[in-house]
Amino acid sequence: MRRKYSVKFKVQVAKHYLSRIEGADLTAKRFKIDHGTVRKWAEVYKAHGHDGFETSYHRFSAASKEAIVLDMWENHLSSRQVAAKYKIAPPTASKWEKLYNSGGIDALQGNRKERPPMIKTIKITPKLPSTQSSSFSSEQEELEYLRAENAYLKKLQALIQQENELMQKKKQKS
Repeated sequence: MRRKYSVKFKVQVAKHYLSRIEGADLTAKRFKIDHGTVRKWAEVYKAHGHDGFETSYHRFSAASKEAIVLDMWENHLSSRQVAAKYKIAPPTASKWEKLYNSGGIDALQGNRKERPPMIKTIKITPKLPSTQSSSFSSEQEELEYLRAENAYLKKLQALIQQENELMQKKKQKS
């Protein structure tokens, strides 16, 4: 996924705000962004410098999540401040806090719901012999063959439709 703002731009905004030339509102107007974003970027820059804006895909253990929540409480930090300190998204910090309040460290265990594998649909196309007049000894044989082929295709279509209906019911239950 492409970032909306470059790291260079974020650093520029954070430095401008932290230089105390202008407040968050004027800085936001100057750079045409939200004033909350200015404050968030400034917090990240103060805590981590340039590296704070690099994306990191770090998974936290339940113990780490608990330590972050406890630090949040002990130091009376907002979710934005915690996010800047630990390089996580503010909603993530709030979510961990709610989970910890509701179920303790057990609620912070990584119980990600995995997506079920997609079912591959296989299209079966019956191999038909060429229906030239020479392959059948009579018109009656050809007619019987075509009727059997038609019945087979109808049955196949009914089975496929039945399978699709079952999949739709499973999706509705999920």
